[in-house]
Amino acid sequence: MSTHSAGEKLTAKIVKTYVREIGDKDAVEIRAELPSGEVIGALIFLTPKAASMARAQLKSCGFDADTQSLADLANNDHLLDGNLIDVESDEYNGKIQWKIRTGVPVPKGRMKAHDDMLRAAKDRGGEVTSAASAAIASDDLPF
Repeated sequence: MSTHSAGEKLTAKIVKTYVREIGDKDAVEIRAELPSGEVIGALIFLTPKAASMARAQLKSCGFDADTQSLADLANNDHLLDGNLIDVESDEYNGKIQWKIRTGVPVPKGRMKAHDDMLRAAKDRGGEVTSAASAAIASDDLPF
């Protein structure tokens, strides 16, 4: 039984990888060992909507989608063994689940808009002008 709580961030070592079907979706399941010795599972869903995140998560696991194939993982479930990954716990339906953390950077094209917005907030005593906030697309907001 897991004694972890939501929001924990740990480094784990990959011990096995599966490419499998979960319900009506395909996924890569990463099994990884926490420093405590507990083996956890993290899912990477392979859907069009999740493609960018899946690519980043697989890259974090040491898989290069440009030079490797998912068939490589399907044929060798130990291909990524020993690679270290950053994981984070989350609570879903009362149970702790693990996800692979990525260091996906903000695209350079949006970086200047963020800089402008932050500078405008300073110039206006913390209040952001509509011109500066308009530079950040509303669909980029996390809420």
